[in-house]
This record gives sequence, C-alpha cells and structure tokens, in this order.
Amino acid sequence: EDFLHDSLATPWRERAAAAGVRSVAAIPLREANAVIGALVLYADEPGFFADQELTTLNEMVSDVSYTLETVASAAQRVAAEERATKWYQRLERYLEGSPSVSYAIRVSEGGWVSEWVSSNAERILGYTTDEMLSDGWWMRNVHPEDVEASAEASREIFKTGFARTEYRIRTGYGTELWVLDTSRFEPDDSGVGGRITGSWTDVTEQRLAAQKLRESEERLRLALSSARQGLYDLDLTTGNAVVTPEYATMLGYDPETFHETNGAWRERMHPDDLAPVAAVYEAYVAGKLPEYRVEHRQRTQGGDWRWILSVGRVVQRAPDGRPLRMLGTHTDITELKETEAQLALRARTAQALMEFPESARRMSEDEFFQSGLETIQRLTDSEVAFIHLVHESDASLELVHCSRRDDHDCRSHFGARCPVASAGVWADALRERRAVGAPRHRLDRLEEAVDRADHSRRRDRLWR
Repeated sequence: EDFLHDSLATPWRERAAAAGVRSVAAIPLREANAVIGALVLYADEPGFFADQELTTLNEMVSDVSYTLETVASAAQRVAAEERATKWYQRLERYLEGSPSVSYAIRVSEGGWVSEWVSSNAERILGYTTDEMLSDGWWMRNVHPEDVEASAEASREIFKTGFARTEYRIRTGYGTELWVLDTSRFEPDDSGVGGRITGSWTDVTEQRLAAQKLRESEERLRLALSSARQGLYDLDLTTGNAVVTPEYATMLGYDPETFHETNGAWRERMHPDDLAPVAAVYEAYVAGKLPEYRVEHRQRTQGGDWRWILSVGRVVQRAPDGRPLRMLGTHTDITELKETEAQLALRARTAQALMEFPESARRMSEDEFFQSGLETIQRLTDSEVAFIHLVHESDASLELVHCSRRDDHDCRSHFGARCPVASAGVWADALRERRAVGAPRHRLDRLEEAVDRADHSRRRDRLWR
C-alpha cells in the first residue's frame, strides 16, 4: 500500500524512491499447485491497487496459471489458447468502444519514438496504427496555432511527471478535433529516458458547446447594453448581489470596482420612493402580485437622478416560504419618463390655450392677465411668476402683475420702475426678442436692480 513506509520494502526503498514507485502488487504464478513465479506491478501512487484492481489481476493470473498447468496436454493447450484469445478479444473490444485513444512513447537521448497506439485510433482519428506510429505524425497533424501550447505541456511532464492540455488535431477524415491529452511520464534507470503513456479524448462537442455559450452570453450582453438593461442576482439572506456590467454603467460606476448590496441600493434610492418600493416588494412576496415590478429613482455616482424600472422574481424559497434568492433586471427609463412629462405638459398647455379665448371673453384685462400668469406658473412649476410692462420712452420696466401666493412680497414693487439696461436677463430677452436663460451671475444683477428696498431674508430668498 505504501512502498516507502512499509518495513517489508526496506531493501528496495532507495531504488523505489528514485524510480517513483509508491505501491506494489505481487500475485503468485502457480503450476500444479506449486509457485513458479510472480506477476509484480508497480504504481506511482500510494494505495493504487484497490480491491477491484486486485480482483482483476488475480483473475488474469489465474488464467495464466491455468494455461501453465495445462500446457502439457495439446487439448489443454488449445483450451488455454482459446481462453487467452477471448481475454485479448475482450480487451480489444473494450478499447474499440472507448472514446479515448491510448498511446505509449519511448523517450531516450536520441528522441521520442511512438511505440504503441490503441486500435480504436483509426475509428476516432481516421489514421491507421502504422500511420500514427510513423516518424513526425504528431507534428504534421497538430494544429499550427496549438503547437507551442502542447509543446509547453510536453516540457512540463518532465518536471511534474504529469501533463494535461487541450489542442486540435487534423483527422484523416479532413476535419479537426479538439482532444484532451492526458499523459504520465515514467522515468527509467538511465535517468534520461523513460516512457510516456497517455490518452487522447475527443472534447470537440464540449468545446463547441462552450463557444456557443460564450456567443450566447455576448449576444445577451449586447442586447442588454442596447436596451440599457442590467441583470441582478440578489441573495436575500446576505443582501449581496451579483450584477452585470450594464447594471453598474447605467448608474455611472466602473463595473470592475462596483459592488452591489441591498443596503447600497436603498441608500441610492430617492427618499420619496422608499415607501412605495417597499410596499410593492411586500405585496409581491405575500403573493398579492404576480411579479415584482416597480419604478423608482436611483442616484448616480455623479449625483443626478435616473429613473429605473426594476422587474424581478423570487426563484428560491426556504421550506417555511421565506424568499432566499431573487433574479431580475434594471432598465434605465429616464428618457421615457422625461418624454412622458413633456407630453403631459403639452397636453396641459394645449388645454390651457383652448381655455384662453373663453377666459378673454368673460374676464377683464387685469383678470385675464392674472389668470394666464398663474396658469403659466402652474404649467412650468415655477416658484414666482410676474409680468412687467416695458416703457420704451424711458427704457424702463414696471411690475404690473404677480402670482397671488407671492402677492404680499411683490406688492411693494407694483408701479415701481427700473432701468431696462440694469435688468440683466430681462434686458437680453428684450434686446434679442426671445426666451433666454438666467445664469447665477445675471440673477445677482437682477436682484440688485429689483430689490431696492430693505426686504426680509425670506423675501431675499424668494427674489433669488
């Protein structure tokens, strides 16, 4: 079982260690109940010869012993030959049906010489035994792009005694096969040579399946990227999530350093969305909703907000029904939400415009302007709204209307005039005859022009 530590092996321990021997099995050969020899096999692994191997070896030796015992009789010799032939035929049938091609190579100072190859090689690789044993067969038929990788494995075998690599071989049928080459080196007493035994196993289907899987994953990645979608796989017991790169990039993060958790997701969520999202999740887990689908806002790394549609399903539950794992998608719907808001604004604007003629008919001029002003304030969601009259004679502005909720703060300015030239953004609007923006520095100038009186702090903030 362990050649290097069994006391019975003491006389041979040093040579066994040099030869790589770790376990041994010896079966006596008998003839007429007398022991005439022994079949001895060595292995490079401790405990290599299990009960199954010993049973097989005993059966083989029993066959040989039987042959020796009956060799004196011609009839017995024929029977022994038939038994041996059947045993050999069973071995051949096993090799013929095996998916792997076995081989043996002799290594010496003069080079490598192929000694043997199993008979199923022709069926699998399309070459006869003689062709595969000819000089240079391997170099002629291994794929050029795989020569270096397989050569590196060949060099590794002399360091570790074992090698395992995959490469392509051109078959005799004109096709290419991916093979898994598993080999072992057994050094001889010379210290420079030995024998390599191994097998080639056809792994072409596995390779093609792996390639198709990679292509499918790439197509899914491209589809998710173009749809601005990201996938998440959430462990509901730990709160940790595995996400696709698109999940991170839609929020402005580097996928290489981004780590998602349930806690981080909640921290990024808009405060107004926390309660509604939690309500949808609880309803889904309780079975009141067929799927988890909710819209919410997430803060990006840059600090702005993106609208996200989250859709998911619980795919694993504990025996007591507790959700354990959830799979789903995040879709960036910011542009859709902005479009919806614009359409809603246009609809409200159109409705207001249709009501203006009727309002003009039944209202006084002041009432009409006041109503229109407050309608515009509501449509634009503005804090303050007002109308100034332009006096071209002295290039001044006069406040004539203001939204009612700000009327108290604006009233002190009614009738007051200020020069157009000092009115900042308003002056630009008058000069260019178009709507213009109001950068912060221009609002400061506007405040100086309008806020002539000493108003309260609240009024200061309001006019800003």
